[in-house]
Amino acid sequence: MLGKKKPSKFERYQDPTGEFSNKRLKMAEWYVSHKILLRKIFIITMTSWSVVTISIGLFVWGKYLMFDYTRDEINISSIAQNYISQEQIKINAPKILNLKTQRIINSAPEKYDFLLAVQNPNERWIAEVRYMFTYGNGQTEVNEAIVLPGQTRNVAVYGHDLTRTPTNVSFRLVDTKWKRIDPHEIYYPFQHIEQRLQFTVDNVKFTPANRSQGTGSHLISFDVSNDSLFSYWEGTFNVIYKNGGQVVAFSPLQIEQFLSGQKRSVERASFMDRLEVDSIEIEPLINVFDLGAYMPLR
Repeated sequence: MLGKKKPSKFERYQDPTGEFSNKRLKMAEWYVSHKILLRKIFIITMTSWSVVTISIGLFVWGKYLMFDYTRDEINISSIAQNYISQEQIKINAPKILNLKTQRIINSAPEKYDFLLAVQNPNERWIAEVRYMFTYGNGQTEVNEAIVLPGQTRNVAVYGHDLTRTPTNVSFRLVDTKWKRIDPHEIYYPFQHIEQRLQFTVDNVKFTPANRSQGTGSHLISFDVSNDSLFSYWEGTFNVIYKNGGQVVAFSPLQIEQFLSGQKRSVERASFMDRLEVDSIEIEPLINVFDLGAYMPLR
């Protein structure tokens, strides 16, 4: 008949067993003919999903590493600190410096030296101090010093200009910074210091001033030996002059490239009135915890 669609072969097929209908056969034909297309659609879908998922994951991890990680570290540190008791903080905190003997010495005409003995009572803390001396209606410049663990040393202002003897002198600690020695790096700080600050003085000679012979200053000579196994780019010291066991004067001393086992001769002139010197001691001021202080081994 005209206008009527001719049935396909699957529609005309009659299964003698009755297990397959024409409809199921038609669906099977459609699947077989579109199998490759369906596979491509599946691959594209899974690839797109993977790309999106990986991109989101990379974004989240990148954001965490760039921004959130630091914040988490700060939060963890804050939480850990909150668990540290105040008693533990007090136990581990450095003890304050002990201030001892103060001296003011007229080292030359209209020149005064200000000194104060300072003791660091801590075993694992290095003190970096800024200080000054005040007097009457004036003050000295601000100087800096390092006080090693267990060390007693003089902090000084040398050669301060004054026309008269200062009165009402007071030491002022402007600032103190503490640096802790890591026990994983240096277990015995005192032993570390003792092994490195081994210096001796001998051959002390004092020649008093004799203006009639044209010598207006006292002359002091002595030798300093580096008895340690370490060489230093700059050996810095306070020289303590004594007479009859009493301290009579101080002066700073610097010895460049002071090698291990080396002996160096030193000469000093002094314009102090009525000075007598029969012995000399030195205070090493080298920061032995600073690796930059050491010369390389030869």
